Amino acid sequence: MKAVLRLHEKFHLNNRFLVEMAIFEIIDKKRYPDGVKYRLVCLDMISFVKVLMDNHYPKGHHVHMDNIEYKYDFISYEKLITDFKILIKQNLGAEV
Repeated sequence: MKAVLRLHEKFHLNNRFLVEMAIFEIIDKKRYPDGVKYRLVCLDMISFVKVLMDNHYPKGHHVHMDNIEYKYDFISYEKLITDFKILIKQNLGAEV
């Protein structure tokens, strides 16, 4: 599977949260019809509560809110990052 890294950031936020965002452009349209593979995670290093957005075959696009998982409708890289930041604010109270 050929992949081109489009974004990779890893940083600590407020000395409490670990944030990592990795987005790849994927050529394998059979397994990744949108041409994207990603993993965006924010972990509260005190409570260990996490917000995770990812996609992988065969599940496709989805979100993990701590231990709950639900489907995500991917539209674009920009919207993905915006939605990730909103989920962090809503569920962890932090602003990225």
